[in-house]
Amino acid sequence: MADSFLHPLIATLLLFLPGPIFTMTTQIVIGHRAQAFFTNPDTASKTDYGQLLGEHKGALYTGSVFPDAFESPKCYKGKFIDLATDTKSTRFLNITVNYIRQNFKEPWNYEAGELVTFLFGVTSYQVLDAVWYKYPDPVGILRTLANLNHHGNVTKAMEIIQFSSDVILEYNLDLFYMNVFKDWDMPVHHLYNIYKEYYGQEVITEPELVHCTTWLLLKSLEISYGAGEAFSEVAKLNPFLVYELPDYFSGGLDDVAKKTTRVWTTLVRMLENGTSNCAFPDNPLDISCKEIPHPVYRHQNPMAGSLGREWNGALNFSLKDVLLTRKGLSIHLTPSKRFLRKFATKNPKKHAMYKDTKENLKPSGQSIDDNRFFDGTYYINNSYARLGWSQTVCDVNNDGHDDVILGAPGYSTPNNIQQGAVVFVYGTDTGMPWLFDVPIDLTNLTLRYSDILTGPSTMESQFGSSVTCLDVNQDGVLDLVVGAPGFGNSDLDDHNGRVYIYYGRQNASSFVQPNITITCQSKFCNLGYSLTSVDLNKDDHDDLVMGSPYYSATGTQQGVIGILYSDKSLPGRDVIEFETLQMITNVKQNFSWFGHRIKGKEGVLIINQPYYRKCARGDCQFSVDDKQGVGSLTLINTKNTTSFQNLSLSGKDEFDMIGFCSDFGRPYGDDSLILAISAPGDTVPGVAATLPVLITQAGSVILFNISSTGDISEMATFYGDTRYSQFGSFIQFDDINGDGVDDFLIGAPMRSDDWTEIGPRQFVTSEDGKLYAFYGGETFPRGNGTVSPHCGVLTPCPGHVSNITFFPLEGKGAYGYSASVVKAPNVTSVLVTAVRADERYTYGEFGLDMNGRIYDYQIPHPP
Repeated sequence: MADSFLHPLIATLLLFLPGPIFTMTTQIVIGHRAQAFFTNPDTASKTDYGQLLGEHKGALYTGSVFPDAFESPKCYKGKFIDLATDTKSTRFLNITVNYIRQNFKEPWNYEAGELVTFLFGVTSYQVLDAVWYKYPDPVGILRTLANLNHHGNVTKAMEIIQFSSDVILEYNLDLFYMNVFKDWDMPVHHLYNIYKEYYGQEVITEPELVHCTTWLLLKSLEISYGAGEAFSEVAKLNPFLVYELPDYFSGGLDDVAKKTTRVWTTLVRMLENGTSNCAFPDNPLDISCKEIPHPVYRHQNPMAGSLGREWNGALNFSLKDVLLTRKGLSIHLTPSKRFLRKFATKNPKKHAMYKDTKENLKPSGQSIDDNRFFDGTYYINNSYARLGWSQTVCDVNNDGHDDVILGAPGYSTPNNIQQGAVVFVYGTDTGMPWLFDVPIDLTNLTLRYSDILTGPSTMESQFGSSVTCLDVNQDGVLDLVVGAPGFGNSDLDDHNGRVYIYYGRQNASSFVQPNITITCQSKFCNLGYSLTSVDLNKDDHDDLVMGSPYYSATGTQQGVIGILYSDKSLPGRDVIEFETLQMITNVKQNFSWFGHRIKGKEGVLIINQPYYRKCARGDCQFSVDDKQGVGSLTLINTKNTTSFQNLSLSGKDEFDMIGFCSDFGRPYGDDSLILAISAPGDTVPGVAATLPVLITQAGSVILFNISSTGDISEMATFYGDTRYSQFGSFIQFDDINGDGVDDFLIGAPMRSDDWTEIGPRQFVTSEDGKLYAFYGGETFPRGNGTVSPHCGVLTPCPGHVSNITFFPLEGKGAYGYSASVVKAPNVTSVLVTAVRADERYTYGEFGLDMNGRIYDYQIPHPP
């Protein structure tokens, strides 16, 4: 029987049958991320555990999914289901640690290192199980998914988050670093002994352990091969996961990976010192090696749930598709030649890509219309840093040239996970620095192209999540403002957040300590999530505006805006409480995220509310008749810039997310002020080979004339051309060609060149994501801006109509997530962010994971 959340066509196509659907991809990704973050908690240790985990990745990946091996019907029809439950228990960790200490001595030999690494994997599984299911936060990823996408139905969210997360990861992220055709290592003999000790008798044999784990590997291969093909239906129902799964502050991938490293730190201390003084409550996050456990986490009673229902695909794998090799007391499992032949027969093109991964990592691409290749790229040598997550342009070193400031909230240093950083890249009179075909490592400060500020925050604060510049103390010099929404006042998971203000100094560019720190006392405030500046009190000086979309004063995640007015009397050192500032609130609707994105410009403040819903009930309690995620936008005008003082508007269709991004400018070369509003979830009309089609969640952008005289009128509409491309998730007006007229940029970070989406995209590494540039002036589009007689077989065709279509080096990097325009006397640099890009072109197949890349395009001005 098909699960109710799936479209009947997809259910039939993928042959979903009862049984566990394991989140194997999700579990392995989390284990891998945690390993990238992890360093030795004690410098006196005889073992470098970071190195150990890297040497035994096969054991880490196997341990990360191992408890699910016993839940599959292929594992003797559920005979060992109790072993699954007990392997997820903290008692299993206790017994395994004592077994290791009784049978091995440090430094660990190869055999012990494999078992220790396997245990690290099992621990990461237990953390995910606790965070998602057993002890979820009230604003955790499970409940938030229910409230944003499933009318508050937590049970339904529990049913689908497991499989949906795997589908989204396989489809959206480049997982080649995991090796899709996985090599697994299993310390089978020691596991046999551990279970015998756990139960006091033999409960499972070594061949039975191997049999069940082999079927788990096969299931992992099936998911990697086929689950991504369900992306269309998963994305349609779960846009929150599509946008937020990697980064959501409570239960996203990075959050679970961080929590995993905390438990790993305790695990190391137990391996080194024993468990006699340790307490083992049910929640692995609460394990404490003291006489009295330290209750760091405050959870409700455990929820019923598990990481699994089995997905039965149509690929018909069998035990002959796995090659088993005995390695001492362990077993090595890897896909057999029979499987590789079967895979090649199913899709020879993708098989060739697997065989020659490095070749596919070389730059590729062709010119379309007025396109051209990038001139240079920037990156930082730090996995999962997310370079370019935030960015702003200002003259930070006071030399008369614009510089760009790039936020990297995932930046980590040893024992300081996701501390975060901002990177300054300095402009010159000839533009931004670039070396064609040589990526610039911005952490290499000897090049004198850049500087890095890591900030004063503690571990996990995600300093750099937002950045802006303004003269907050009115001394004539721009100041730097940086958000750190992950900062916890007394507990790492309180996410109170902080905003730091660094006063600028004439003829100086260095920042050491913040002059003003703005704190928030409310739990889950996430202060510093978004920042902008605009003059709100009409004194001709921009004020600091701070968005806190998860702020929960009278409800849950309603959001709020706080304002710090610029003032000459601001002290040189101060701590200000956010709650004492003037605030802007909107409709009291839970989980609507007021202030998720904010933008200030010419006396107008624009505030979005992406998950605003149209309520069916008067009291706005959840109802299946609600229209979820239509989105809402609020404009506050303080300088008579527009024809209205204040304006609020909302979307009409479910998951339009109208107002996700917005801007205004003057692209027609006259005095007309044009407001652009995006709806990246909009389903748009199109034509494919003369047949009318609807392109699901392709995205759209609508332009309105909002000049101070006259009525508001619609001027143009731009449409995306592929499903789920997130067209319009970034938009900006700016002059990029130096003619004095605003041009228009539209990002589509999830656009795929394969508009049919017939092939399994999770194996494709072709160019992904686009940024479209439409030149301003008399020829700037009116009406339908993405239709042309030259479109070809598919309409709309933004790539043919735009003046420039910028494209990336690689796929799945979220290229076009954002962009900055940096101007010099004779050239403009367009810096485009691929926030999830891997740096493999420089470092090879095993290079940096999702560190982020900035593409630099030099556009000369007309003579």
